[in-house]
Amino acid sequence: MQVRMIEKCVLFYAAITLGTAILLGALSVTQLEVLYSVFVIEFLVLLELLTSFKRSLARRMNVVGFGLFLGFIYVVILRVIDILR
Repeated sequence: MQVRMIEKCVLFYAAITLGTAILLGALSVTQLEVLYSVFVIEFLVLLELLTSFKRSLARRMNVVGFGLFLGFIYVVILRVIDILR
């Protein structure tokens, strides 16, 4: 039984995300905005690395990435407003 390329991508992403979660837990990171930002950046980087060979997958995942990016921008704007106060 041969594993398809999409299944390899999902397994790789899951392993990287688990590793990041363990590392952040070991560093005692508890702020939700930090966790969200790290996972969004990780998703966007892995999206570029893993979907460069498969354009149909990239098109579908870009919608998800755009939504996460908007959330990231929201977190950054809230942080900037908090700093400027």
